[in-house]
Amino acid sequence: MRTRWRRGACAATLALWLLPASSWAADPCPTGTNVIVGSGGSAHDTLIQKAATAFVAANHDLTVVYEDPGACTGLGNLLGGTAISKNPAQSWKWDAGTSAVVQVACAPAGNLPTFAAMGNSAEQCSGLPTLDSKGVSVFTGPVVAVDFIVPRDPSNNQQSISAEAAYFVYGFGSEAKAAPWTTDKSIIRRNESSFVTIFVSLATGLPLTLKGEDAKTNQGTVDLVAAGGNGVVDLAGALGYASNDIVDVSTNRAKVRILAYQHKGQSCGYWPDSGPDAFDKANVRNGQYYLWSNVHLFAPIEGGGIKDPATKKFIDFIVSPPNDSALQAQVDANNVPQCAMHVARDTDLGPLMSYQPAEPCGCFFENAVAKHTSCTACTDSTSCPTSAPVCRHNFCEVK
Repeated sequence: MRTRWRRGACAATLALWLLPASSWAADPCPTGTNVIVGSGGSAHDTLIQKAATAFVAANHDLTVVYEDPGACTGLGNLLGGTAISKNPAQSWKWDAGTSAVVQVACAPAGNLPTFAAMGNSAEQCSGLPTLDSKGVSVFTGPVVAVDFIVPRDPSNNQQSISAEAAYFVYGFGSEAKAAPWTTDKSIIRRNESSFVTIFVSLATGLPLTLKGEDAKTNQGTVDLVAAGGNGVVDLAGALGYASNDIVDVSTNRAKVRILAYQHKGQSCGYWPDSGPDAFDKANVRNGQYYLWSNVHLFAPIEGGGIKDPATKKFIDFIVSPPNDSALQAQVDANNVPQCAMHVARDTDLGPLMSYQPAEPCGCFFENAVAKHTSCTACTDSTSCPTSAPVCRHNFCEVK
């Protein structure tokens, strides 16, 4: 399905859960062979949270720990054998007393990462050893978009931003005089290690040292944009960019609006979804929306496979979801499972290729995000039409 914007959707464009470490005393993070330790970007906090909860619910003997110091910083920790240090980190473990997975903030205790997570490829992280030199491989997971956002306030009527406008705003700040984005402290960015900054840099052609106020995390970006800036209030001119899995959290969508993005060569701006208030990722899935990437997961390998057995189980759970619970975790994290995509790319913001998943789950995804689908519901393949003959995840799919 390819969705072209209706009249009026191409607006005029210019030519979390982590608590402050000081607020409490945390127990040390768990250690041991049954503990999976991740280090990476805050763009994937929600994915790790949802995936870890579903994973530990199915694997009671395993615990997941994750810190979010930044995309390239996290990979650097894995490649350099550097213990996690962001305090607090988060851990997910099974509580036999309550028969549930509990999420607990913890203080790093010499935990060495067994995996790293970020949206961009390793090639975009300067100054790090090569993956091969450290015996590390990359595995690609679900898709996440990068959004330009503005306050959800009546004074802000912006609907779209072009790559050219973003170039001037983030390249020159207030000096660009690119109205309404002319207040430096209301132009919100992330640091050079961040996946979202790397992608804005790639899309615009700017260096990684962008203009604006560093929000530290994706949630920080949402909060500063919603407030109108850092130490100032310019609700009409606040602008930022953040990972879609954070922006799409319901409390965040109530505070900020996603702008349609018009990339170089496009004649119109596209939202990641079929409309400004939808959640269906229609234009990510069909390739109209440009700013998206697969989540990259990195882990040491040995003998052709992931070295640590527990980490292998967790990465497999994300990369090749084994059941509906694993798929639902990705949907709940506001990611798009690979099996619901119609396009693919093999480099950061590279050319799009038509993509047909081996086991499509587009109907499952559409029903999960919109609570309805045009697909036929089923319990087995005998009830499916010839045009969609395979019953998968309780819906008839094309194969």
